[in-house]
Amino acid sequence: MSKYMQIDIKIIPFYKENFSKTFPRLYEWLRKIGYANYVCEDKSLYEIVDILEDIIKDPKVAKESREKLSSFYRKAMTIKKEAREMLLSRNLNELDKLLYKLEDVFSDLDKDIRYW
Repeated sequence: MSKYMQIDIKIIPFYKENFSKTFPRLYEWLRKIGYANYVCEDKSLYEIVDILEDIIKDPKVAKESREKLSSFYRKAMTIKKEAREMLLSRNLNELDKLLYKLEDVFSDLDKDIRYW
């Protein structure tokens, strides 16, 4: 390793507009339960998985909502764990595929959340 430099490979958000416009129903729900400020800085979906975990553990959030969210969270966390392994091993092609899968989970969540 270099004495004065480091290699940094990280996942950063890249929305055409922003999170609230990309996932409007999910953002509105997060706003209603008091979590919109956690995504207002346009965190990556990879980072937002951890916020979903906080919501599931939050007793102030309706139990029914937490139960409905849990299946999406489990899928997202499984993908995140695999993605982390690909990131650490610098397997960027597989990481890219997993990030697409994670986007699909969030798209499904955004569609489904309107029925909550």
